Amino acid sequence: MKKERSIDLSSIIHLIVLYTVQGIPTGLAFGSIPFIIQKNASYTDIGVFSLAAYPYTFKLLWSPIVDSIHFKKFGLRKSWIVPMQLCAGLLFLYMSTFAEELTNGSHANIKKITILFFLLILFMATQDIAVDGWALTMLKKTNVTYASTCQTIGLNIGYFSTLNSPEFCNSYIRSVPSDSGLISLSGYLRFWGIFYVLLTLYVALFKDEEQVREDHAGIITAYKRMVSILSLPNVKLYAILLLTCRLGFIVSDAVMPLKLVEKGFKKDNLALMVTIAFPFEFLFAVLAGKIASKSNRILDPWRYGFLARLLISVAGVFLVYSMPRDHTLIQPLYYLSAMIVFLLYSLCSNFMFVTQGAFFAKISDERMGGTYITLLNTLSNFGATYPKFFVFYFVEYFTTRTCLKDVNALVESTCGADTCLVGEKCSILYDGYYYVSMFCIVLGVALYVMYTPILNRIQSVPSESWTIKEEMHHDP
Repeated sequence: MKKERSIDLSSIIHLIVLYTVQGIPTGLAFGSIPFIIQKNASYTDIGVFSLAAYPYTFKLLWSPIVDSIHFKKFGLRKSWIVPMQLCAGLLFLYMSTFAEELTNGSHANIKKITILFFLLILFMATQDIAVDGWALTMLKKTNVTYASTCQTIGLNIGYFSTLNSPEFCNSYIRSVPSDSGLISLSGYLRFWGIFYVLLTLYVALFKDEEQVREDHAGIITAYKRMVSILSLPNVKLYAILLLTCRLGFIVSDAVMPLKLVEKGFKKDNLALMVTIAFPFEFLFAVLAGKIASKSNRILDPWRYGFLARLLISVAGVFLVYSMPRDHTLIQPLYYLSAMIVFLLYSLCSNFMFVTQGAFFAKISDERMGGTYITLLNTLSNFGATYPKFFVFYFVEYFTTRTCLKDVNALVESTCGADTCLVGEKCSILYDGYYYVSMFCIVLGVALYVMYTPILNRIQSVPSESWTIKEEMHHDP
């Protein structure tokens, strides 16, 4: 018993490290780099750079290939993890030789940065498919629900390590201000490039992969399996939930932080809240994993997290509304309230993510683990992505601005093409944020009621109902 536990502990640590190296490029692409290039780039340029994240959105397209092509003696998952991590590490080392030149010049070379990070995200998105599938066989059956805990902890560590804002360092770390973070971008990339190469060598030489039953399915069969998974009644029912469950709090996810900054909340204070929340998220991910591993109804805790997230979204609306129009008058009590709301919301988000991922791992067929989990993750990610465009559109649509005399107005946003006269400033009369927020929260309550029978059904069906029934044929 003790030996089994130590073996699983080793596997858990191994998975956390593999997920951590995923968090490095995604943290850079989704967070740090846009802020770094913002000084010398337009919003259009930043929008172009956002294309670098597309491989994570479309990785489902090649996940059957990852599940079907491999070197038998090397291992199904290692056949992809080793070359992808090695390519990413070498690319990091290459980028470290001219990182500052690309990002701090008079005109950032957006095209080159986008191509390089697109390749980097492509490598790690492919690694993600293989790691998700490996987690199903690396962990014991009784501990497979901990895979999502490993993912949450690893990604958070990776994201957290990319926080290197000069403003944050000047406000909370340094006594003498500087224009750079604690470490230069080139030094950061060089360190992780070396780490990737060393980690890849360790995985290739010292980490054995357990051989699972193989049916030698070819690429065509692998794609047919993916279609068959989507045709399963329970998967179709669960897909409805995954595609709609973010609607209730999508405004809190996408708009609330921007609205706070727009009203004068400092970005370095937001960064401080992320820093404070990090250890709590780490511990909460472990707690959520324990709850999921001991529960036969994993999605019941997910449902409680959903309801709590809706309630905290209501608190978030009042937080934005109660922020003083003159941000110089913000009191410490307000910052404390913002910290509590942010922390609780972040913990609920992590709790839902871990329990949802645990359910993914529980129902996935290990024969096509990478494809199965990638399919479910793609549905979940798309459900979190597509509403954002409409939310931003309707927030803007229902917002009314006007030009007022300087003595009566504070600059909160631009008035668009209708510029104000001399002595006037733009002010918001009616903020669409509040209308859209309350609509989405009410919609979330309705969805919560609708989800109850769906969750009861998909948790009560036997595990065989999540697998493909027909016999697997081989490609000619």
